[in-house]
Amino acid sequence: MPAADPMLGQWWFTLSTIDSLTSRIKKALPPNKGHAVLCLGTPTVAFHLSKMGYKVRLLDADPDVLAALKSAGGSLDAVEHNMFDGLPEGDRRAFDAVVLDPPWYQDDFEVFIDAAMQALKPGGHGYLSVPALLTRPTVVKERRILLQRLTELGASIVTLESACLRYVVPEFERSAYADLDGFTGRPWRASDLVQFQKVEEGEVPTITTVRPQAVPFRYLSLAV
Repeated sequence: MPAADPMLGQWWFTLSTIDSLTSRIKKALPPNKGHAVLCLGTPTVAFHLSKMGYKVRLLDADPDVLAALKSAGGSLDAVEHNMFDGLPEGDRRAFDAVVLDPPWYQDDFEVFIDAAMQALKPGGHGYLSVPALLTRPTVVKERRILLQRLTELGASIVTLESACLRYVVPEFERSAYADLDGFTGRPWRASDLVQFQKVEEGEVPTITTVRPQAVPFRYLSLAV
């Protein structure tokens, strides 16, 4: 994979986290049964799922990441796409599972959640990373808003698990912290996992969103 780009909020999952997520999906939806999975900004998970027998579609904003995945071969359908442009029309109600790891900003979370609920078939499963409780002072309120939005759009919250998703330390962070005593480069950043299921038959509304302006660095943002 290319080096993580902080301007795009990229943090790659550790291999153990990829294995854990794909194992959860495998348990809910056995592979080689024609199940379709949509990955929103989670290219490493998408690649592994495509090797397991799933029909996988990846929407990601980084063309270098997509080029790296395509060079590896396989059946992964990888498309360059900015989620603030809305979910592609052909992806509505087309997937049995969605895996999403938005940058850790409310606008990004809302756009990704809306797209996931639009993409899921009734009964489909969602796997969403959210900031852990001690990430920042406002995180409790932010998480409550996100969970409320999911339920309003027709989702049932299945589980909320603490600090079970971990991230590789990116090279830009490794270089910045290299002079700190005790810093070894071991993974230290983690997020919580919300597993949900779409239960409502109704159509998820299309939400009008405003594209945020670029910022030089996203505080604890991620897209893996």
